[in-house]
Amino acid sequence: MKRIGLFGGTFDPIHNGHLLLAEQAREQACLSRVILMPARVSPFKTGAKGTDAAHRLKMARLAVKGNPYLTVSDWEIKREEVSYSIHTLDHLKKRYPDDEICFILGTDAFLSLGRWYRADRILSEYTILVGTRGGYREEELEACRERYLQNGAKAIETIRMPQVEISSSEIRKALRDRRSVRYQMPDAVVRYLQKEDLYLQLSDLQEDVLEKLTEKRRLHTLGVLQEGLELCAIHGQDPEPFRTAACFHDLFRGIAPEELRTIAEREGLEPRYWDSPNLAHGKLAALAMEREYGITDPDILNAVCYHTTGRPAMSKLEQILYIADASERGREYPGVETLRKLARNDLNEACLWSMNSTIAFVEARGQQLDPDTLRARDHLLAQRDSAK
Repeated sequence: MKRIGLFGGTFDPIHNGHLLLAEQAREQACLSRVILMPARVSPFKTGAKGTDAAHRLKMARLAVKGNPYLTVSDWEIKREEVSYSIHTLDHLKKRYPDDEICFILGTDAFLSLGRWYRADRILSEYTILVGTRGGYREEELEACRERYLQNGAKAIETIRMPQVEISSSEIRKALRDRRSVRYQMPDAVVRYLQKEDLYLQLSDLQEDVLEKLTEKRRLHTLGVLQEGLELCAIHGQDPEPFRTAACFHDLFRGIAPEELRTIAEREGLEPRYWDSPNLAHGKLAALAMEREYGITDPDILNAVCYHTTGRPAMSKLEQILYIADASERGREYPGVETLRKLARNDLNEACLWSMNSTIAFVEARGQQLDPDTLRARDHLLAQRDSAK
């Protein structure tokens, strides 16, 4: 009789701690293989926002690729209902009637197992493999084990784990703040996360604003978020104000010129903005943020208001939004790679380069140049000269 391990979870995202437990369980419990089972909906997280099941499944498959002893099943994800472990265990027992199905759990899950749906059947019909973790009290684990056994548990085996502290929640936070998660996850999963730009974790308000944008604007805004959050991490800027500013910055971009002119006149913008959507949309968005959404942080409002033109003495947040808007990955124009490289080293130099490029571009076409851009450029030049 072979032994097969079931290791279920949301895997949001899967990381090296999960893989280590699966591998140690396979080796210590002499399992022929371990089946990782991403949950469609966890019974403990009903109503909570989570990453799309298709992404979690793809990441799990990337994580185990090349390991013949670890496989990933989509059985729970294909079920359009809450995932209960007893249903999955019964499914595997029917599929492999001649094998022993073992249920792999972490320490926290094991300690709470008695409160699970049909815990009596899980414990009495299936072997439990519990992986230890750092910080747990061995006497607490042993007392729980004895209690389960006295109440009819079939078998409980301990899987001794190296002390590696990795958690999905901490990884999500690191990804949200654009910090490195290398060596906490397989490289293939890290590359997938970066490609799909998962775990931005926007607030409900920020998500609502994105929904108001056209598809083109939304894709651009997501690009600005991606580029800007990376700059926040490099330059020590709190990412949360940036998220808000980035989501709102193009709220009035793409509306019909006639409508924009009407709004600009009504809001008291100077006449030079009435027929210039590129110059007016940031100022209108900042007004709407304060009036309609109750956002009063002057740094956020200024970042949105001046994200196209810049202004003298810009804050770090203002600079990052200004640069990210011009350099997000959807932008393709001569010199954009230069701007991206400059931005990672010196925000002042990046802003100066971008402003000089804008001034040259506008003057070459005989178009209207906003005086804020000239004043901002001159301020940066003076700052550079004074530093010499």
